[in-house]
Amino acid sequence: MVEGFGSPDGNYLLDLKLTKTCSLQPYLTLPQPDWSSESARVVAIQQRVQGTPPALLGVIVDGNKSYVLRELQPEEDRVSLQAWDGKLERLNKLMQTMGEVTAWDQLRSGGRQGSAIADDLIKFAHLSGLTDNFLLWSNNLSY
Repeated sequence: MVEGFGSPDGNYLLDLKLTKTCSLQPYLTLPQPDWSSESARVVAIQQRVQGTPPALLGVIVDGNKSYVLRELQPEEDRVSLQAWDGKLERLNKLMQTMGEVTAWDQLRSGGRQGSAIADDLIKFAHLSGLTDNFLLWSNNLSY
């Protein structure tokens, strides 16, 4: 917590995280943007994807390490996975909604720095067998 002009008490609640290389990096075959640091990549994408990113969102570089600094929002929406209470319909609806929000965010942020435009993303989503392949892939990687 940092004193300042944040909350009614005049404080900010800050989060500082070390950023590591993207876990997909070894599998990427297409050219990627040349980011100044891993944290610059994370912050740029978060600013593009989120409708309203935190007001305080930045990069701190210390030698060969980089960090994301952001203000924590006490009113940020949270989802309790305990609330599904064993009712599969609730969990299915939650997963569907989260998928839709993620897809919308992808569409909103597309076309930047060589990334796919919305038309290409939509075409990709309609590929035959895509869902089965993703489920198989995610199941294999979950162990």
